[in-house]
Amino acid sequence: MAFNIKDFLNEESKKEVIDDFPIKKISVKKLHPSKQNFYSIDPKEIEALKDTIELVGVQENLVVREITEGEFAGEYEIIVGHKRHLAVSELVAEGKVREFVPCKIDYSGNSALRELILIFTNSTQRERSDYEKMHEIQRVRELLENYARTNDLPGRKRDIIAGILNTSKSTISRLDNIRRHMIPEFMEEYKAGKIPTATANEIAGISDERQQELWQQYRETGSIKKKEAVAVKQEEKSKPETKEEIQTQPESAEEKQEQVRQGKTRQGEQEDILEQEPQEETTVTVTRTQDNTDRKTLIIAGRINPNKEYNGMNVRYFTDAITNSDLFDNDFWSSWVDPAVDKASLITDYRGLTTKYISNAGERCQIIISDRIGVNILEAGVVGTICIKEFVELVDALILTKVVQVKQPEIDIPYWIKETAREIAGLAIYATPEELAALQEIALRMKERVKK
Repeated sequence: MAFNIKDFLNEESKKEVIDDFPIKKISVKKLHPSKQNFYSIDPKEIEALKDTIELVGVQENLVVREITEGEFAGEYEIIVGHKRHLAVSELVAEGKVREFVPCKIDYSGNSALRELILIFTNSTQRERSDYEKMHEIQRVRELLENYARTNDLPGRKRDIIAGILNTSKSTISRLDNIRRHMIPEFMEEYKAGKIPTATANEIAGISDERQQELWQQYRETGSIKKKEAVAVKQEEKSKPETKEEIQTQPESAEEKQEQVRQGKTRQGEQEDILEQEPQEETTVTVTRTQDNTDRKTLIIAGRINPNKEYNGMNVRYFTDAITNSDLFDNDFWSSWVDPAVDKASLITDYRGLTTKYISNAGERCQIIISDRIGVNILEAGVVGTICIKEFVELVDALILTKVVQVKQPEIDIPYWIKETAREIAGLAIYATPEELAALQEIALRMKERVKK
């Protein structure tokens, strides 16, 4: 079923979408592009639009909202109609049309909702580059978080983003990785369409220092191939840690005091620690049964430690939330085992989601994902929370101990060869000479590999 943005609006929001707003003619000089508009504008498209507007005028109203503060207070920000505004502005400068254009003024105040609708409309009516999609994903994520403060989100945030943008969740993961980790120099080339997304994703998986090295190479040659970035990434993964990277600092006062006794601590630290050492005093010794239960270690002998606790709540309530509910689907798990995916971000994409489940002990529970992961044992009224980092470690531990097994589907190559060949054969009469040449080139490469 096709995605419908109205599915996650409450009744009041739906009224805002269909309500009539006043129409007013406003000077293009008092209209300002939205700072959130990241879509590129093709000059050829603007020229064609100018010809149409000069002939028949602006046939579709712009959508604007009033600016209430700052330099342009009392004027208007464009929500929909940036191309029309630019085309009319140029025509006004050329003296060919009047400066006033019809605008629908949005007084709803629900800016997040309006912008979501705008992005959804663009995703269904225009071609966007992957660079534009990358910014769409982040902006929709921010808008959904804003919307979720006063409304319920019916489903997982990543699913909603994929629906609004008419794209796959794996594409979202790749573009998120590029946005977070690619250095600015490469990002400019990616924006200009000079680097394919697959190559950009591999570049983003490399450290900033090695990216800078690749950038210098790119400047000299003018190109970079995916396999070059993959080779650097594999080299980084196989590089052994240095002594400085694996050296750890003492965590407890007892360890520090031991280092003082061995002369391994800096002078200033020695003085602080020696001042904290207890003076001789009368003591009373009480013998109690010592509890040696290990509540800190997550994995013991290749299994989840059943005594592990997070802030007083047993680990099983958190593991049951993962294994006994429909919290995560197959797309989540396939993304989780992708080395390029930021696991913490994958969890925060579910922020605002609550799901009920039954623990293995038969208790009714609920998991809540926000800035922390919370578990509520409903009948007992007990709530425990852990941070995102701890939750990530727990999910990894479930995979490591094989409580959760992620199986990647195998590709039936002979089947897809037949299906692809059949599909191409049916469409071959519509192929351009360039497309036929490309298919011939692919066939030749395959033949060469067979010979090898």
